[in-house]
Amino acid sequence: MLGFYIMHRVETSYKARMEERLRRYEAHMLAKAKEAHQLQDEAQLLPDS
Repeated sequence: MLGFYIMHRVETSYKARMEERLRRYEAHMLAKAKEAHQLQDEAQLLPDS
């Protein structure tokens, strides 16, 4: 019985950690895409030399 409880706790904590990592990864990728888009827009606004 104790083994099932321990496994349940391990699984739920692992799932919570993975969800947090996913949220951080998505936020990082969104910021990266926004920065790339902003740089692309700035490059289009500047005249070619």
